Amino acid sequence: MRYKRTYYRHWYLRRSARFAPSTAFSSVQIVGGATLILLFVYLTYQFGFSLQMAVMLIFLFLAILLGIITAVGIWLMYRRSMRWRALEVSQIDALLGIEFENYLAGLLKFKGFRQVMVTPPEGDYGADLTGYLDGKKYAVQAKQYNSWKKVGVEAIYQVLGGEKKYDCQATMVITTSYYTEQAKILAEKSKTELIDRDILLDWISEYVRK
Repeated sequence: MRYKRTYYRHWYLRRSARFAPSTAFSSVQIVGGATLILLFVYLTYQFGFSLQMAVMLIFLFLAILLGIITAVGIWLMYRRSMRWRALEVSQIDALLGIEFENYLAGLLKFKGFRQVMVTPPEGDYGADLTGYLDGKKYAVQAKQYNSWKKVGVEAIYQVLGGEKKYDCQATMVITTSYYTEQAKILAEKSKTELIDRDILLDWISEYVRK
């Protein structure tokens, strides 16, 4: 689906770089290390604790801190999942390319797919996502079009290329629009499953209500 890639990818990468995990992790390391040193000094000299007692208290502090961080992380993941589910159709139409693919990844998992992966932006060979369903590995092509612009046969050819690239046994195309008659004929011959706007809206409706 990777259309209008240049602008969207640069925008996404700039935004991602601004909140790079490595930068955040380094900050946590620095703050955490300084806090432990101050805590050790405070416990040792202010309360006259032995070295062994001070170390035990620090480990207790770390265990509590780790529990809090884990709980917050789980809560943030849950909150993000709920935000994805609450999206309305108009909002899904407005998602950027990579955001739409990430949304579809969650939707496919909801529909029973396992090990769903979004493929790298460059060189995807026509498969935007891959995943397993009923023992088969699927190559999935995502087409985020306006409802008036129908998906043609090129999408079928693209996903068939992705099927070979990622050693898949089945193919699927998902779109926010509809398909041309030629695309439907080719999909039937190649046994490619087509998910159009109406089916996608049904999936989303189930996803939101779950």
